[in-house]
Amino acid sequence: MLGRKSMFFILLMLISNLTIEAKIICFGQTRQVGKNEVCIQFYSPSIVRVRIYPKELKNISRKSYSVILAPGQDMHQNINITKLHGVMELSSSKIKVDLDINTGNIYFYDANDHLLINAGSFSIVPCSHAVDIGKYKISQTFHLEKDEL
Repeated sequence: MLGRKSMFFILLMLISNLTIEAKIICFGQTRQVGKNEVCIQFYSPSIVRVRIYPKELKNISRKSYSVILAPGQDMHQNINITKLHGVMELSSSKIKVDLDINTGNIYFYDANDHLLINAGSFSIVPCSHAVDIGKYKISQTFHLEKDEL
């Protein structure tokens, strides 16, 4: 029979495995949200790139025309990645990104935990017209404050 200390330790390990993912040292993370992959990559402590694409696409171009750095090229520290209650949090010293794995909503915060922008729902639908076969119609919402309208 297990002692109280052993039971407490096992229970603590089970709870911690359910609520938080171990700290991972890398420059980004990819998670499946519905039928899509959401890839969040840190290029520097203040530059984050989010790519969303259908999970069945394996050979998509990963080139960014707006960011010329390579992921992690200007990172002098690691990012922290945790998962708690269906939200994956990636953070550097300057920015935090939360991905709600259930809804796909993405929240960006500054170093003081102030919300910068909320990227809401997104959809990626294959085009069905003959000339557009193999292409996708993409839409995404962003939630703005009243003074930003």
